[in-house]
Amino acid sequence: MTGQFSSLQEAGFLPREWNRFFAFLRQPVLPPMASPPGWASLRGIAQLYALDILLMAGLVGAGFLVKSLGVELPRSELEDFTLDAKMIGLLVLFAPLMEEIGFRSWLSGRTGHFVALVAVGIGLVALPVTQSAIGMPLVGGGFLLLALAMAGLALWLWRGQPAGAWFTRHFRWFYYASALAFALIHFTNYKPDEGLVLLALVVPQFIAGLIFGYGRVQYGLWASVLLHMLHNALVVGAVLGFGGSGAG
Repeated sequence: MTGQFSSLQEAGFLPREWNRFFAFLRQPVLPPMASPPGWASLRGIAQLYALDILLMAGLVGAGFLVKSLGVELPRSELEDFTLDAKMIGLLVLFAPLMEEIGFRSWLSGRTGHFVALVAVGIGLVALPVTQSAIGMPLVGGGFLLLALAMAGLALWLWRGQPAGAWFTRHFRWFYYASALAFALIHFTNYKPDEGLVLLALVVPQFIAGLIFGYGRVQYGLWASVLLHMLHNALVVGAVLGFGGSGAG
């Protein structure tokens, strides 16, 4: 399979961004700087999204094949959610933004991004804690705004600073770890007693995490957020297209 794929690459049958992505998978290297936004970046992101669609379609097809053989797959708890406007907004807009900040903003390896991530994390934790402890959401909201201001200050203070040498040296492991963590967090969509079969069910998230991570370091955090939003929009659209009322 690998040999056939390499032959397609060498023959030039695959889009340029696909070639770059698969070469990156074999040897992940952190670029000195993400490419600036522009038509070239949008073209690359479009090609990555096309690859995402192709791979997800293959995995969905494999799932249907397994079910046709009589194998019962675990049921996602997301199927109990109603896809109203609020839930669609949460899945397509808010969740991708928060997950990309948490799982991939730091893949730049820059101090400012690490400090900003910690600041945003503290602010998000303070919001529910203050609400439950003292019943004053405005205080929690104030902490969150302060945290966001500190994150912005960190990004400004350390702007233009290169990634740490230690991070660059071990980048491949950070890259794979971010995709793995992104996949494993989706275990929460299923009941914990389903066993090892859950590992197969989060393969789509692992593959998506590899694509999003590549987009993040090549084109910037905005690119991985956009890819993630488009990915989730595709899933939601498929659920609605098949007449489902739940998010799966």
